[in-house]
Amino acid sequence: MNTIAPQGVSNEDWDDILDLWEGFLENYNAFKSGKMTLDDEDKYKLLSSPGPFQYRAFTRFFDFFKEEEKLVEKHPYSLNTYELVDSEKLAARPTLEFLQKLSSPAYEAKGKNIVMASGSFWEQSLETRQKVISYFEELHVKGAKVSIFARASWTEAGINNIIEPIKNESRFGLKKRIAIHFIKADKDFVQLEFPHTESSLFRLTMLLDVNKLEPELKKGKTKEELLNFFDELIKEAF
Repeated sequence: MNTIAPQGVSNEDWDDILDLWEGFLENYNAFKSGKMTLDDEDKYKLLSSPGPFQYRAFTRFFDFFKEEEKLVEKHPYSLNTYELVDSEKLAARPTLEFLQKLSSPAYEAKGKNIVMASGSFWEQSLETRQKVISYFEELHVKGAKVSIFARASWTEAGINNIIEPIKNESRFGLKKRIAIHFIKADKDFVQLEFPHTESSLFRLTMLLDVNKLEPELKKGKTKEELLNFFDELIKEAF
């Protein structure tokens, strides 16, 4: 088993995962069929709901793979879920586990480029925000280049105290939403989140072991293009 992957999920979590995945597919297929169009984006913004630009980004993502969105059915254990506000006051547990393992001896962080694309950056769970920042600072100490891109403001709690080397590589206060939120660990792993509203309590994540997924790519698609796709999502938000 991949030592970087988050821990396995319980049977109860699987019920939540399947519900979230079915909910994603409903909107994803609505976009693919033309029932949801890019012209609808403002309507979805008014409702504070994931809109067509996000689902278009996922069609572009799945287009890298031979089986497109059915890739998920082939690799169901890459999925995980978390409750935004839980009893331990630390949400986003798959993300925290992922960052903890990147910071551990299980991953050689020195010289690696670690990038996070976020939205509110856990505004509703400040303890989670602080824990994420602490892992990024650990990764910096271990020699990684670390950068965070988010719509959250520089002046918000916790963010204003990020160490200067990370601040210099990061960008907060983005005006546009990054279409897919993710953490990219150099050329090795990507953990992404599926669309959700900021008020959604349950969220769905997927961990990609990029090297293991390389055989799943369509003919003519490359690992480098897949990784660059995530970088381009950030550039599109500037």
